[in-house]
Amino acid sequence: HAKRSPHLPLWTHGLLPDPRDAMPPPLMDCKPHWVIAPPSGRFDGPGWGDGSGYRGIDPRLTRCGWCVVQVALRGATIRLTASLRGPLPGPIQATPAAEAYAFWQYLQHAGCPPHQYHTDCQWVQDCWANGPLACTGSQHVFASLWRRIWWHIDDMGGSSQVTVTKVKAHATRCAVLDGQVRALDKAANDLADAGAKIAAQQHPSSPEVEKRCERTRLTMTMIA
Repeated sequence: HAKRSPHLPLWTHGLLPDPRDAMPPPLMDCKPHWVIAPPSGRFDGPGWGDGSGYRGIDPRLTRCGWCVVQVALRGATIRLTASLRGPLPGPIQATPAAEAYAFWQYLQHAGCPPHQYHTDCQWVQDCWANGPLACTGSQHVFASLWRRIWWHIDDMGGSSQVTVTKVKAHATRCAVLDGQVRALDKAANDLADAGAKIAAQQHPSSPEVEKRCERTRLTMTMIA
């Protein structure tokens, strides 16, 4: 190819057309979907939320989703009683944003306070614990989303009506047996993680463009 077309930018400057431009954009507006809806249509107890992304090696290709679940212990069995999920809307796709979006959706679909929310994202727990001044300013990432979150919290009666607890992500059975993690937290977090991964896949995609992106990345790596 180099001998036939020595003038191409690939050989003269190490440049290639960017195949990422052909990737379908993420969804801009997507309604949350009740996979399992509670009888009241709202979360009536503690919620466990998670956000997930794939193709995270490239911010322009990353696509994210979120999920919130509610579980109940029936005897020795942990049952999924409610599940709400959806793709993260908007042009900026990042897992922390999906984590915060899951929290916002829990607040939007929660019943009467007080509320208890469990997250495996330390950033979400920190933003809640440190208050609006720590996450809603122009210097903070995803500040507009956190303004919406705090509006809901204030509407519910303030932070005293909402508790956010950090749980371990991807906990093992050994951690449960050793007493480091509650079985309820592991089961709920695993279910929320699985739902968020499914939701992320709902963004439009193109396997052919993905292949072209990978070929381009490998080519540029070899040239470099």
